[in-house]
Amino acid sequence: MTALTQKGQVTVPKAVRQLLDLHSGDEVEFVVKNGLVELKRSRRDHRSAYGFLKSTASEAAKVVDENAGLMDALIEDDDRIRSQRR
Repeated sequence: MTALTQKGQVTVPKAVRQLLDLHSGDEVEFVVKNGLVELKRSRRDHRSAYGFLKSTASEAAKVVDENAGLMDALIEDDDRIRSQRR
């Protein structure tokens, strides 16, 4: 048994946290069915992470340009090494 605080919060008993593999910061859902309340671990899908990593188009273009420059340098090194083997 647990008590409701003035802020409407409850402490989830340790046995329940272990059963649901809950950790500090995890999100839970309260589902009400036929007068009963079910506590569920929140299972977000990949769509909920949309926008998590903020970047602009110019930042993305910069990364693409940097990668292209690295690839050009690798190709030049490979060509140089191959020509020395001949």
